[in-house]
Amino acid sequence: MYDQILGSFYSIPLRIPSDTISATLSASPRSYSAQISTALHQHRQSLYTAISADPARFLLLAMLLCNDAIFSEALIHIAGAHPCWPWPAKRTCLPEEIIQLVVRKSAELGQMCLEAERDLLLLTIHIDRFGPVEPQVHSTFPTWFIVATFRDQFARTFHALEADRQASLKRGALFRKIRKGGEEYMALGEMRRLMARVMPSAVGGLEEDLGMLKECARGVVEDLARNELCLDVEGGRVGYLTCVKVGREDVPWRAGGKGLD
Repeated sequence: MYDQILGSFYSIPLRIPSDTISATLSASPRSYSAQISTALHQHRQSLYTAISADPARFLLLAMLLCNDAIFSEALIHIAGAHPCWPWPAKRTCLPEEIIQLVVRKSAELGQMCLEAERDLLLLTIHIDRFGPVEPQVHSTFPTWFIVATFRDQFARTFHALEADRQASLKRGALFRKIRKGGEEYMALGEMRRLMARVMPSAVGGLEEDLGMLKECARGVVEDLARNELCLDVEGGRVGYLTCVKVGREDVPWRAGGKGLD
């Protein structure tokens, strides 16, 4: 069992035939699990970094130890990246029920993304009691043009992402960038130069209007941009979504099932 633990932590492939797991662990008292889990968690960020490098291996390890924290951390990585698989361990090493759980969690993320994209493409600016800006109102046309340009930039980004076969590995970084706002995307200088070329009358109110739109966009992506990992996703350069919620019902040994006993 110790070979399995250390092998997982140092990215050494596990050598555990699927038909002998029970026999392998039968000689290992369950009380060892708590001690080993405690030792692993003392590594903190090193452990989380190791999990991000090969989450499937650590998910299996978590099932061996019945360790909720490691299981959740690994599952968030796998579900966030699905259907892509950028790790050394093969997807087929996971039990079928875990694969089904990943597919379900990924589908939930996909629905959240669709809803967020729709809301971002509908963002507008309301003028007092008159409602959203409209192109036919001369006095607010510059503001309407800024709104239209803002939406168009998002539409282009989403279209490019949809055509990318590795979209699931990149959409998390996109939504986290939108939540940060500021100069993270559609930088003021860049937008000012664009407006100066195509709509000079919009330059004066650009900073205020763009700031309002970005603030609204932050609210739209708040849930998608949330990081449920213990790992610092910026430092770890994780591009996929990490907002997956892992509940008690998702953990096999908490939901009435078992680990890899």
